[in-house]
Amino acid sequence: SCFTAPGFTYMVACMTAKPVYMSGRHAKLAPPPFNDRCVAVGSACGAACGSSSGIPPGTGGVCIPGSDGVSRRLQDSPFDFGQINWKEIVQHIEPSRSSTQPCIVSRVFFHLFIFFIGLAYMSIILSKFPGNFTDFYPVHTWDEIRTHGYVLEKFGAAVAAGCSAGESKMVVLRNWIGKIASRPQFDDQAFPTFSKWVDVFCDEGHREGARILWVAWTDFLNTNPPVEFLEKWAANVLNVTWDQSLVRSPFDLQWQDGGSGRKVLPVVAEQADKFMKQAGEDVLDDGVELQQDTLAKLQILCEVYNTLPDSMRMEPSLPKKDDCILVRKVNLGLEACVADESGATFVLRAARQVQSSLDAKAEERAKKLGKSTKEYKDELTITDKHGKLVNLADAGSLPDQRFPLHCREPLPRLDRQVIMVYCARAKPEGDNRLVDKTRCLDNLLYACLTPQALYRGESRKTAKLKARNVGGMHNHPALKEIYKSVDSVLERQKERHLASLNDQDAASQGHTSNTRALQREYTAEYMKHRKVGSDWELGRFCYGEIVGADRDPNGDEVLILDNPSPALVELVSNPG
Repeated sequence: SCFTAPGFTYMVACMTAKPVYMSGRHAKLAPPPFNDRCVAVGSACGAACGSSSGIPPGTGGVCIPGSDGVSRRLQDSPFDFGQINWKEIVQHIEPSRSSTQPCIVSRVFFHLFIFFIGLAYMSIILSKFPGNFTDFYPVHTWDEIRTHGYVLEKFGAAVAAGCSAGESKMVVLRNWIGKIASRPQFDDQAFPTFSKWVDVFCDEGHREGARILWVAWTDFLNTNPPVEFLEKWAANVLNVTWDQSLVRSPFDLQWQDGGSGRKVLPVVAEQADKFMKQAGEDVLDDGVELQQDTLAKLQILCEVYNTLPDSMRMEPSLPKKDDCILVRKVNLGLEACVADESGATFVLRAARQVQSSLDAKAEERAKKLGKSTKEYKDELTITDKHGKLVNLADAGSLPDQRFPLHCREPLPRLDRQVIMVYCARAKPEGDNRLVDKTRCLDNLLYACLTPQALYRGESRKTAKLKARNVGGMHNHPALKEIYKSVDSVLERQKERHLASLNDQDAASQGHTSNTRALQREYTAEYMKHRKVGSDWELGRFCYGEIVGADRDPNGDEVLILDNPSPALVELVSNPG
């Protein structure tokens, strides 16, 4: 205790977590408590050498003797010492908070920081909802993205979807034309458009006429009509009011708007005679010339359109209790491939020596394309002047009335696919008129099998890998019996529906024999495209009406079904 000036002295030793550096001989230290900056604290107190024997007032409560008699020795000896009271150097430390800083500026900035952080977080959450903040999305013009087709190659497919429940045939066909004309084409030779363009039409009305019109429409697209024709047709029928759609047709040559004529169907005058309402009707300019097969299919599409009722509801029709999904690939080309398609179509005009003319042309084109003559002929599509398919072996024996024949090669770019899809959702409750009135009270009406249930406990990912290894979903061991049941149900539906389309009951249904013949022809045609290609489609064919709930012996909740679907009945009756 002889290190300081005479007097009563208090000393504290502090061990810090990191080194402390001091500059100069003096340092200003903060008062106790020391446990806010020290990890270990020690203390000593006593009278320094040369101090008086008197103890300052209050020392007894601060400086605690080290042993009995220390206080006496402190009075008599200047060399003994004690320890500072622990409560004087260590106290409860209140954690320092930004919100409780003594400086008002610090507190204000802290609360502003928290406010803006919360505001930014809420803005990010709200921006994830569709439709919000669309004004702030970057808008790119077509000129900016038309040369960047390679970016869109990363997408698996582009889907253009449309839905209709009770719209007229004019509105439905107008929407179809607009969708297919909106297929983008980029200034990129390697990636001129999406690898897959899927055109989906959802028919909530489950209408027989919509399926017939869809078949005629896809037949027309399958002839690869010019992109310019589709774009002009879409632009011409774009602006139509609801009242106008009831009296106008997309096959009109022109519409009268404000006393002036507006071209609608963009055909040239030489090909417009089949679409005239009266002989000698004026045909405006700005038309596009069509190939023979394309023109024939367009005429058939016009006839089908005019034959169908405006609502497209026809009876008899397919039952609405099951889904109806039609899928078809069409040979719709690209504007960028027009140069590659030059010479891809040709016409055989004379019935005489048609086989020799075809052989000479096939040999010439096969040599240019690097194929064998047989391979070229097998890929060739031949149609007569009415648009009917012609077998290559029968071309020489056709009557003169079917000439000239039109020959079309396949598309040069087969990696750019256009897939047309028609969907009609199952409505098993359609016959129950009380459903519409009680739907708000019923949480669940019908239940169907899930894809997971079809695989009998096997994970869906594992099942898809196994199906890929065995050649498709039809060959998966767990799905063979389900496919068998569903396919047999579809086949029976097809047979019953075609049998119901006969001329004898046409008058009773309010249809002419021509209408019934057209319905039968196109019904048989669209049935070829009705396939079940996925596990969720299979599950939706196996359904029943929910009448109760219970628990199985394992304690799991199960549903009690009534009125099971034919596919579910057959599956349960023949589990395999």
